[in-house]
Amino acid sequence: MNDLNERLNEALDEITPRPAPVAGAIRHGKRIQWRRRAVAGAGVAAVVAAAVIIPRSLHVTAAPPPTGGQYTVTVQPPSPHAPAGQIATGTVNGMHWALSLQPCPSSGSHQMYCFTTLSDDRQMQGLESVDKALILNDGTTPVSLGDLGEPRYQLRYGAVRTDVTYLKVYLGNGTVLTLRPLLVDGFRMVAFAAPAGVQMTVTAYGSAGEIATATPFVQPGQAAVFNTWLRPGQPGLPVSDGVIGSGANWTAKAYIGPWGICLSGSAGDSTCFTPSGALTTGVLAISGGDKQVVFGSATPQVARMVFTLPHGQAVTVRPVTVGGYRFIAFSAPADKSGMTWTAYDDTGKVVATGS
Repeated sequence: MNDLNERLNEALDEITPRPAPVAGAIRHGKRIQWRRRAVAGAGVAAVVAAAVIIPRSLHVTAAPPPTGGQYTVTVQPPSPHAPAGQIATGTVNGMHWALSLQPCPSSGSHQMYCFTTLSDDRQMQGLESVDKALILNDGTTPVSLGDLGEPRYQLRYGAVRTDVTYLKVYLGNGTVLTLRPLLVDGFRMVAFAAPAGVQMTVTAYGSAGEIATATPFVQPGQAAVFNTWLRPGQPGLPVSDGVIGSGANWTAKAYIGPWGICLSGSAGDSTCFTPSGALTTGVLAISGGDKQVVFGSATPQVARMVFTLPHGQAVTVRPVTVGGYRFIAFSAPADKSGMTWTAYDDTGKVVATGS
């Protein structure tokens, strides 16, 4: 325990406290970059990371994903002599890890919590500070799974809803992990680790049986993006994907499936949306990084969208259809302040505007 406190105190000097979360309910973990955001809601898509609603049509069950891959993963609850705040321990390909959670000392006006990762691999060791609001489960999903992983690994943690008794993680190589919530400083927490890019599904169970299953969006070498939870027998979207925009040194794609809709830029960053209705016309998200990409959607009557950027630059984009839904994407300068857009039908009539 003293050793853990010393590690926390030494590392806290290097932590820059996060600002108060404006949209904390959609973000989890240190790696709160654009690729980790999952947005849910209803209404017109008109601002960065606005909500989208899309119909479902594919039945997804709690069956494990296809087997494959050479890796080994285990997870165990803390031992009786584990430091206070430890959530779980385990191995990935023989590498041992342990994850602990404690309130950060002197975290200021916003209560910060410190995740401490100990492992055999120095890349995976470290201390992450997370605002309390980003850990809490808001009740909309069985577990809010964040990611503290490094490029080769994904270390998943999550606060579990009160009606969830346990979770099962079905990995692509046939491994099944059972996660039972552990009360840590008022949070019902679970954790597990796996190599980045592996296929998986997670199913939550309660006293009456299966509650819901999540099939995350996975790209090679990237941590899984958990976005959509489907109840037993509830259909999801059929799998499809396609390029929705490209240019010099950038490509944007849309991926549709039981995870919902995910939009991906050239850097592998992804933003995912929970489906439940029809697409509107507007901006869905803007990717991060040096090569920023503006993503949007369009209704059937839209033939083109014209974006007016700072300094009067205009960009005309035509919607591309993927899986029956229409998207737009274009590369934009870092300064997009005051950006506006106008949508036209095939006769040149204005059908929608936004900023």
